[in-house]
Amino acid sequence: MAINRHHDINYHQFDVHLSHACNFTCESCSHYSNYHFSGNLPLETAEAWYQKWALRLRPFRINLLGGEPAINPKLTEHVVLARKYWPAAELYLYTNGFLLHRHPQFPAAVRNVGNFIIKLSRHYNSAEYEKTFEQVVSLLKTWQSQYGIKFAVSESFSKWTMRYIDQDHQLSPFHDNNPKQSWEICNAKYCLQMHEGKLWKCPILAYLPMVKQKLGLSKEWDQYLTYKPLDPDCSESELHEFLARREEPFCSACPAFKRPFPKNDPTKPAKKTAPPLVA
Repeated sequence: MAINRHHDINYHQFDVHLSHACNFTCESCSHYSNYHFSGNLPLETAEAWYQKWALRLRPFRINLLGGEPAINPKLTEHVVLARKYWPAAELYLYTNGFLLHRHPQFPAAVRNVGNFIIKLSRHYNSAEYEKTFEQVVSLLKTWQSQYGIKFAVSESFSKWTMRYIDQDHQLSPFHDNNPKQSWEICNAKYCLQMHEGKLWKCPILAYLPMVKQKLGLSKEWDQYLTYKPLDPDCSESELHEFLARREEPFCSACPAFKRPFPKNDPTKPAKKTAPPLVA
């Protein structure tokens, strides 16, 4: 989504991982969810973050996602909690949908949240995948009919691109050395992350330390691991500058031109070889 007023402190959005875990294995996931992280965001932790930021941030949208957010058993309570602290923001739940059936109380509980939509991502297009996906759509249509829960389908698989190079789980950043162009084509350029109680520029930087801890990283990543997120006790000028920031040297980790590739079946084990580099 193009945003023309990103410099305005009242016109921004941020993401919150309700779970680092994911039931899918999408290659080159910008949140690194294909590397099988674990951990759900506790309600009390989220509330501690929100208490510190609620008087500082006035987002037009809050995206609740992961990983796969439906892995978190407190999914419903997280939606209600976000609304408590940001009553005017749009609330989006980004999900692959395959685990929503675990939350039968969800639609009734969030019916009164308001200004809320489920963004259902279609991650593949095989007959086998589509059979389960249609069951998810049917469930959401029932929720829509009975509880007024809105949803929309996003064709994620059709626009999939490489975010980093992966050779047998040995990750490398790109070396196009054009951070301005990398930022301009980035699908995550407005995807600020609220993580560990701080604001991070994007998921690639926010969750990179988790990748280093689990997989190890080459020295190519050292400069990107020096990134410093924004603390909630920052000054007003620091907050404005952070929200207005466009490209910066850290953007060089990502490609300077789109590198699409055919997406793998995310319900199957992830491949261990990188897809071909396509300009």
